[in-house]
Amino acid sequence: MSAARGARLRARRRGRTAVALSALLGLAACNTTVWPGGGSDAADGGDGAAAATVTGVGATAVTGVPIGPPIIAFDGGLADGWQDYGWAADLSDGTSARVDIGGWGGWIVAQPGLTLRNADVELRLRVADGVDPRGMLRLSVGDGGSEFPSAVVELAADGGVWSVVVPSAVLNPDGRPFDRILLQAARELPSPTVVEVERLALIPVGAPRLVASGSAPVAVGADCAAPGHDISPYIYGVAFSASREGSGDEPWALGTTARRWGGNPTSRYNWKDGHAWNTAADWYWRNVAILPGDQPAWLQFLETNAEHGVAGAVTVPMIGWVAKDTASYSFPVSELGEQQDRDPDRPDAGNGVEPDGDLIDPPPPEQTSIAAPPSFVGEWVRAMSRATGAPVQYILDNEPDLWNDTHRDVHPEPVTYDELLDRTIRYGTAVREADPDAVIAGPASWGWWGYFYSAADAAAGFGERPDRKAHGDEELLAWYVDELRAHRERTGTRVLDVLDVHYYPQAEGVYDPAGGGSDLATGQRRVRSTRSLWDRTYEDESWIGDEIYLLPRMQELIAERDPGLELSIGEYSFGGEYSASGAVAQAEALGRFAEYDVYSAFYWTYPNADSAVATAFKAFRDFDGRGGRFLDRYVASTGTEDVSLFSSTDGTDVVAVLVNRSDHIEQQVTASFANCGDLGEVAAYQYDGSVDALHPLDAVTTSSGAVSLTLPPWSITTIRLSPKG
Repeated sequence: MSAARGARLRARRRGRTAVALSALLGLAACNTTVWPGGGSDAADGGDGAAAATVTGVGATAVTGVPIGPPIIAFDGGLADGWQDYGWAADLSDGTSARVDIGGWGGWIVAQPGLTLRNADVELRLRVADGVDPRGMLRLSVGDGGSEFPSAVVELAADGGVWSVVVPSAVLNPDGRPFDRILLQAARELPSPTVVEVERLALIPVGAPRLVASGSAPVAVGADCAAPGHDISPYIYGVAFSASREGSGDEPWALGTTARRWGGNPTSRYNWKDGHAWNTAADWYWRNVAILPGDQPAWLQFLETNAEHGVAGAVTVPMIGWVAKDTASYSFPVSELGEQQDRDPDRPDAGNGVEPDGDLIDPPPPEQTSIAAPPSFVGEWVRAMSRATGAPVQYILDNEPDLWNDTHRDVHPEPVTYDELLDRTIRYGTAVREADPDAVIAGPASWGWWGYFYSAADAAAGFGERPDRKAHGDEELLAWYVDELRAHRERTGTRVLDVLDVHYYPQAEGVYDPAGGGSDLATGQRRVRSTRSLWDRTYEDESWIGDEIYLLPRMQELIAERDPGLELSIGEYSFGGEYSASGAVAQAEALGRFAEYDVYSAFYWTYPNADSAVATAFKAFRDFDGRGGRFLDRYVASTGTEDVSLFSSTDGTDVVAVLVNRSDHIEQQVTASFANCGDLGEVAAYQYDGSVDALHPLDAVTTSSGAVSLTLPPWSITTIRLSPKG
């Protein structure tokens, strides 16, 4: 792999965390036009994002087929349930809405409570004689809070009437719920400039896929007599989000079992201050407060977990520096000169880059930070071990292989093999001494090249790899595990219990800071990319271009180098939160974590409760709405090329999850459960992409411990089998 590829990946990785941290600070990470606009910045995409342009009557870029009658919002008058949200419209003539779009004017119509996701928008209007409306208007949908893309509509004339149908894929590519339609000037126009809207309608559309029946029945199966293993309760974990804490949007509805206090700012968290951490490269290198209130943020985190019966995993800093307050920042413009970018809320806080793109040498760490030696962490671990909801896992920092990027203000030099080992031993020993029963995880490697090379190798180029060559040309994680095992054998102190790695698919559009694409091609790549978790024959469709088989690869490393270790996937996401492909990918990931005996896994950060990905969690954690869940013992299971089967038992019942990974083949499946007892009662629940929920399934037949049912394309089906009677 080239150094250039590694640099690109680091840039992508920084992009993900930048959105997370801007949200933490309460700032929108803009990538769409803000509606309604209040001037030229809003109307002309002042954030640099270009709106889509859609032309014609019945736009050609249709991404789905109509699945229901049009929902009329306005047709000579407002339809029942729709409300005029004013702005610049006059509905008094009873036949049209006269909207003055001069001076950036526009109109909003809404139906409170509407939660439509996938719908094309139809617009029909008239203009005064001699006025050419092409390029005058922007159209969007919205929810009154979030930002959605907009389209500049190039209208086509039809008998004196101008009309257009704008595809759902343009206005709402992530399939988020919305309740309003917004119309606004696309450029500054004199007032009055009146358009007469005659019709606004929503055309519900289905997923852009051709559903075909499978060519033959599919057989899958499980065997309760085959070797299995206990399933760790911590594989259903998510990350803590400071910006959403206390908002009513917490992850408890997912059935999550664990929360991870992690991410870039946790490398610089000052537990003695209680609230201070540093946002580093993600947000202008600022010290900020995490949560409101007098109680320390870490204690709020642990006690909230305990209140909801959720385990906690806490990242403890080993970078050596933590935020000294909640106000300092690393690159003041007033001292270091003009910079490429500034914090809009704190203009003196620069991004550490000169206008010509050169990096500014960092100031002394004391600009923002105080020293945090191992004893500092040891004191915190002692405090946490005595607290309500004490952590079940301590993680030794976050992505040290990227410190010279993310935290270059206090650690500008890339981490080497030796430094990583030294810090792991010193800080891990402090954790062990503070809490002898601690479960310690590391090194929280960021991703693919970090498994094999140090940050120093990345800086020099992987072809050169001087640091790796100086250590027998051994892959980094293999060397790291070996050295820690040798340290334990030499000293009697175990400083690592869990090998922790992060994983994000790198294929184009699958995962990005906005959640990943929802078009068909991206969805297909997303679902295929889950094969990188387990399939030795799958060549990753990204710059990696190699067989990843992440879970068996890491379990084999552990078995060879230190069989006592557990495996954690400390951060991951396959994107597509509101798409069927995202739900299928997430269900596949959870099933593989169970199959490959993963100790813990933490989704970044966590999906909204009404999303498709949340439904995938519920397929394992609350499939019937009454707490029905995947059980605690994994049963060896066999699927097919397109159908995955994951099975579990408690010794009496069997709960299985079937995932149809095909986007267009409807599968007729028979699932057999050998040696699992006299199973005669069955209940089934299915997600088929039509709504973001599991619904009871009636068309299920059973015979001699086998279940026959239909799996729609891109679907998740959970079945529970119980003994007869």
